[in-house]
Amino acid sequence: MTTGITRALWALVALQVAAALWAQAPAGNAAGTVSPTADDPVFFQFEDGASAAEGGQVSRSRGVHAMAEGVFSVAKAFFERYRESVGTREPDFADASAYLAEAHVGMAQLAEAEAVLLDHERRSPGLRDREQQARLAYLRAQIYFKQGRVADSQKWVEPLTSADAAESYQGRAVILLMDIHARQETWSEVIRVGVDYLVRRPSGTDNYEIQRRLANAYLLTGRQGAAIALLGNIGRLDDPARDLALDLLRIVAMVQHGDLPGARAVFQAIQPRCPATADNDWWLTLTQLAVAEKSAGNNEEALRLFPLVLQVATTTEQKIQALLQLADVQLALQRVTLARDTLEGIRKTYPDCPELPTVTMRLAQLQHDMGNYLTAAELFAELVNNAKATPEMRYQAWIGRARSLVLAGQLDLAIDAYLAGEQFGSNEEEQSQSLFWAAVTANDAKRFEQAEGLYRKVAERYGKSALGPDARLRQAAVLFGLARYVEAAKAYELFAEEHPAHEQFETALLQRGIALRMGARTPQDALAAATILADFARTCKNETTAVAAYLEAFQSARAASAYDQAVSYLTAIINGYPGTDSVALALYHRVLTRFHQKRNEEALRDAASFFESFPLLPQAAELYILVGDYHANQQNGELAKDFYLRLVNNHDSSPLVPLALYEAAYCAYHLQQFDSAMALLDQLLERFKKTDEAVLVAADVRQALAKAELLKGDILSEQERYAEARACFVRARNWGEDSDLGLQALGRQGEMCLALASENPTMLDEASQCFQAILAVPQAAMVMREMASYRLAKSLERQQKNDEALDLYLRLYFAFTADQANGRQRNWVYFVRSVYDAARILEMRGGVDDMRQAARLYEGLARAGLPASAEAKQRAEGIRASYGLDR
Repeated sequence: MTTGITRALWALVALQVAAALWAQAPAGNAAGTVSPTADDPVFFQFEDGASAAEGGQVSRSRGVHAMAEGVFSVAKAFFERYRESVGTREPDFADASAYLAEAHVGMAQLAEAEAVLLDHERRSPGLRDREQQARLAYLRAQIYFKQGRVADSQKWVEPLTSADAAESYQGRAVILLMDIHARQETWSEVIRVGVDYLVRRPSGTDNYEIQRRLANAYLLTGRQGAAIALLGNIGRLDDPARDLALDLLRIVAMVQHGDLPGARAVFQAIQPRCPATADNDWWLTLTQLAVAEKSAGNNEEALRLFPLVLQVATTTEQKIQALLQLADVQLALQRVTLARDTLEGIRKTYPDCPELPTVTMRLAQLQHDMGNYLTAAELFAELVNNAKATPEMRYQAWIGRARSLVLAGQLDLAIDAYLAGEQFGSNEEEQSQSLFWAAVTANDAKRFEQAEGLYRKVAERYGKSALGPDARLRQAAVLFGLARYVEAAKAYELFAEEHPAHEQFETALLQRGIALRMGARTPQDALAAATILADFARTCKNETTAVAAYLEAFQSARAASAYDQAVSYLTAIINGYPGTDSVALALYHRVLTRFHQKRNEEALRDAASFFESFPLLPQAAELYILVGDYHANQQNGELAKDFYLRLVNNHDSSPLVPLALYEAAYCAYHLQQFDSAMALLDQLLERFKKTDEAVLVAADVRQALAKAELLKGDILSEQERYAEARACFVRARNWGEDSDLGLQALGRQGEMCLALASENPTMLDEASQCFQAILAVPQAAMVMREMASYRLAKSLERQQKNDEALDLYLRLYFAFTADQANGRQRNWVYFVRSVYDAARILEMRGGVDDMRQAARLYEGLARAGLPASAEAKQRAEGIRASYGLDR
């Protein structure tokens, strides 16, 4: 931009000087001819009767006045009469021809001006006046320059620049020659011509214009220091206008030289003279200064300058550019609303300007950045339909609209925008990006089928673009997410074929194997996937990927129940990659698999190896539980307890610690180590001592607390500490609520009340309430309901409520026999007990009907074919014999 502005400065200087030169043509050699003063008005008219010489001079004088007034057509008429009057007499013929040519130039009749000079050249008897010769030559050079005939112009003017040429025309000729070289952009020649003259004539009358041109040439060739030095040598002039012009040029030179503080100081000195109306000199200077301040990050300074640039701008384009720059500065200063208003102002004030697409683009981006996504989307839509916008801009508009719509949550419209943008992409990269982001958006919108199709199109249409490989991988991933595993595997395979050198090549092959594993429908499919994965693992160069492939092969073989093959893949990791973190994972799974195979000794050896090599890994805690459970099932409670406690001691922060403490306590309980069991349970409960029953607690924590309190209560009841046990069961019930554990605790609480009732009969009511509470829970298990019914009957019986107790016993009896008749098996413990207890109450009554009913109960038990059936049969027969009862 700097070069363009400096060249504009040069053009401005050249035009201004050229206009001045025409008014400075020499007056010729005629004696007594002077220009009229402003106080001596001239009335242009032709006088009849004057002598030829006198008339010629009058015509000349009037023509000069007409030229000075800019009335070139009148001047032409006078100069024609003057030329006619002098004939071919020199030097008057030359003087008249020069004036006439100048009048034609003033009327923009360059061809006619040239014809006058050629006519003079043809008819002149010989011109010896060096001044007039120089004048005609200079005038011809000027005409040729205006006609664009640079070579001809240079041919005529160059001789006038030599030291022996007419002195009055040397400076003007140098100026024109510099302009000729400037038009040809041969800046070194501009500099050479100007420097040669200034060296020769350091104080010539034309030096100001030569120095201005020379300073511009220095700026255009990057010699800002030379320009500043030259301008400094000029100093201050007596002409305020020229001083101002030099200050403007100094500012440009300093800006280009990087001396912003200096340029700023000069500007501040002349700022009061800044015009309030259009002025091209000021516009060029202020633009350079403002842009430099903006580029240097001095945005506050730039913010003050751009309104001045706008003030002196001479064209609509200049004003629009100033407003655009102003908006940039406002944005840099975080004055976003002002920037938006500036851009909207351009759109309203200049709706038909060529820059409208650029302005709309900036405004749309600004609205987007401000979070006004729908407004931004509308502006982008306006831009894509603007015929003045370039295809590249329309492409960016489609992409911008789509991104705004995404953030506005309008994903369907965003997809359409991305798809529309594809046709405006100037190359495959842009086209692929548009289609790719349409796929990404469809995926985000959970339109997975559409996303897969779009990713596939990118991979097929633009496979060689930067996004082509990623599109194929994402297509495969979407298919995988859709559980279309066979297709996903094929897509990964295609990626590997299309991009064998890609950094994701091995990852794609791994994913292919995983897709085949997930898509396996038969054991044979799973084994085939396992083989593919293992084969890939053996040749894979990346250690991490190879280990992952073996682990996937293990899962696939395990799914096919090929446990030996599955173990072989784990062994390949353990033996082949001893330095990797995955060895622990492989060894862990080998322990699990060998336990599953009932190869317990091998599993225990692997577990011991794991404990030795990886004692602090989380999997060690799981294996301590697993090995402890194994020994517990083998009735080796002491060893089982030891492994549970190893977990507690080595993994205090593990979430499995409560379970380990409980299992260890349970083992101690069965080993009759009650003190040890109680200590372990207290340790477990201590971990949750801050847990409030009223607060929402995770279900697993509530269950753990319920189990601990339940076991603690069982231990205390074994020690006949019934009141303490009851308190534990109450807490267990509260934690367990209506779960199986909670109902078990409620049943045990009832048992403790029955035990305490021997000393405090009122406890029988509380016992009954416990059992009734169990029966009130609809989802209580059948065995739990039978227990509660039987215990409630016992409680009622102890309260001398035999009829109610008998009713409950009979309900248990009939429920069992009904289920048995219908082929449903159920636990017979409470059936047997209810028969004996119901029969006992009936026998205690002693009535014949009571005895007959008791006999029938025993007979029902006898028919059930249970261990107690033989004894029940004998009792029934005894009752019938004693009372002479028929069957």
